[in-house]
Amino acid sequence: RETYGNLFRLVTYDAGALSNENAAHVVKSGKDYLLALKGDQRTMFKLAEEMLDPSDVVAETVDVLDNHTTVTRRLTLLTINQHWAYGDGKSPDESVWQHARTFLRVESVLTKDGVATRREARLFVSSLDETALTPEQWLRVVRSHWGVENNNHHTFDTAFAEDQRPWIVANGN
Repeated sequence: RETYGNLFRLVTYDAGALSNENAAHVVKSGKDYLLALKGDQRTMFKLAEEMLDPSDVVAETVDVLDNHTTVTRRLTLLTINQHWAYGDGKSPDESVWQHARTFLRVESVLTKDGVATRREARLFVSSLDETALTPEQWLRVVRSHWGVENNNHHTFDTAFAEDQRPWIVANGN
């Protein structure tokens, strides 16, 4: 924040940084977050998974990859209610972070020659209010998030085998 100040508003990261502590640090710094939500935060993940209705699509994009292939992305948004609780005996504090405001679901469908060949849904949590961005802007942020993940982290993961031997372990310097 000291280095970049107001050049950015939103911190986005994959599930590797998914923790209440990291998210709270971002908010305390005066920024907002969009974090990929995965099973590591099992209670919040399951809550988002059950509450986000895939039929409540608010935006859709279709990218033409070539003459035979398209990718359709569908966005579902949900304002988080801080009183929600999930599971037997879970309190709202155990179910959803106090600074979390929006759940997102992005379904991606790869179609080749008119046949859906791959379908996946990714979940996200954000400290931004659902209305802070238009549905199209939410989709753009999610696409930008994956652009960084695919263009940078994929290189580390494949060319440098980062997932098999993280840098800090392989070489302390």
